[in-house]
Amino acid sequence: MSQTIKLEWDYMPPPELRGNSRASWQEKLSIKNAYIDSAIIRLRQEDWEPMEKARINYYVYWCQKPIDRDNLHNGCKYLQDALVHEGLLKDDNPDILLDSTFEYTRVAKKKDVRFIMEIIEVEST
Repeated sequence: MSQTIKLEWDYMPPPELRGNSRASWQEKLSIKNAYIDSAIIRLRQEDWEPMEKARINYYVYWCQKPIDRDNLHNGCKYLQDALVHEGLLKDDNPDILLDSTFEYTRVAKKKDVRFIMEIIEVEST
């Protein structure tokens, strides 16, 4: 039986980690580490078994200027690294992490902003 894990934040991936960021590596380092830690903390609160293969759906509930999908995707790289670090996935290469999708929903108020990462196990064939 396949498993699904949902990790949720009430903020988007930090702008410094997105594809269009001009931040230096020194500026990014502590932000990146804090973001990875946030994913690890959330993952450790879930009950899961390691996955051979997975796909990820990202659900974005955002109220300000839209974030380009490719820039947002770059910011999610560190979340995927956290999945490997914790042993949920062996690697985040395309043979194991098959694909990811982004679904945007506009919300009216900042209090409704959410970022959800849904990791879905894919049965090996």
